[in-house]
Amino acid sequence: MLRWIAKSLLAKANRSVYQPQSSFVTYKTEASDISDLLHALRPKLTHCGLIRIGPDGDGGYLIPDDLDGISHVFSPGVCQETGFERSCISSGMSVFMADRTVDNPLPQSKQIKFIKKHIEAFSSEDGLSFNRWYTQSLNGEAYSDLMLQMDIEGSEYEVILSIDEDILKSFRIIILEFHSLDQLNNRQFFAVARQVFYKLLNSHDCVHIHPNNCCGTANVGRSTLPVVAEFTFYRKGPNIDSSFASSYPHPLDCPNTPKPDIVLDNAIWHD
Repeated sequence: MLRWIAKSLLAKANRSVYQPQSSFVTYKTEASDISDLLHALRPKLTHCGLIRIGPDGDGGYLIPDDLDGISHVFSPGVCQETGFERSCISSGMSVFMADRTVDNPLPQSKQIKFIKKHIEAFSSEDGLSFNRWYTQSLNGEAYSDLMLQMDIEGSEYEVILSIDEDILKSFRIIILEFHSLDQLNNRQFFAVARQVFYKLLNSHDCVHIHPNNCCGTANVGRSTLPVVAEFTFYRKGPNIDSSFASSYPHPLDCPNTPKPDIVLDNAIWHD
């Protein structure tokens, strides 16, 4: 009898210390919260119009036609596609590149400064925080008109949240590829993503969205969204119109892969 009591108490104690879970509990985001965020991200028109920089395909982006005075570009997440960086170099810009998974893809260019590290929220043996990379790259000098192009396969959320606001404001143009947009249905993910987008919108306006057709679409709230999309943000100022883009795709948009391109549904902005 005493042995049975002891075994029961031990089992109860073990259960109180650790109880395996079969799955992670998630909670669904309210559709109205998703709609509010999408409306805040509705692309605005610019007085200067948009141009394409980079190739007609993956690695090419639409940005405001306002490059005068931009002398430095930050481009974390390199892989092997360097059409964007080459276009920047041709325009006389210096480019800072970072990627732990590749060697310098443009070693022959004196306008490229490459580090073989991931850009992350904090510095580590294999990674470097964006703030530290920014400061080291510019040798501590202050610049007010820079450009950022970032495609870091999902780490963009943590990195944007970690960037000092003054550093973020120094970028006239910001191009970001956002991943896992289908997870906006997950309330925990949405809580983080919303902070990321509103941090950007505090100093910049969204002026273009192009779905990356690599990963299809998903039903998110009351809308159908691409799982991956390229966003262009433009620092708030007189070149931003008060009206919004009304038709998609833009004439300069090109599909990222040979598959049919994904077209944003105008209903996103009117539900």
